[in-house]
Amino acid sequence: FDRPDAYFDIPPEERGERTWNGQSACVLWGQGGQGDRHFLRVVLPIPVRGERESMCWGVWVEVAGEDFAGVIDRW
Repeated sequence: FDRPDAYFDIPPEERGERTWNGQSACVLWGQGGQGDRHFLRVVLPIPVRGERESMCWGVWVEVAGEDFAGVIDRW
């Protein structure tokens, strides 16, 4: 879960030039008319019936570039 699935669609030899990775953020720069893609790693709390605390899953979500920039500015 270190990177979003789309990261692994990029050939390994191109990842250094076509990606930026932070601890909880990832940008994939588009190529051949494809747009850039922006991902954030977040914690998704799932309530469990009968339990006081939720179970939390770490997931990657794809967000718009403007939203990504806003989150990075605030983190």
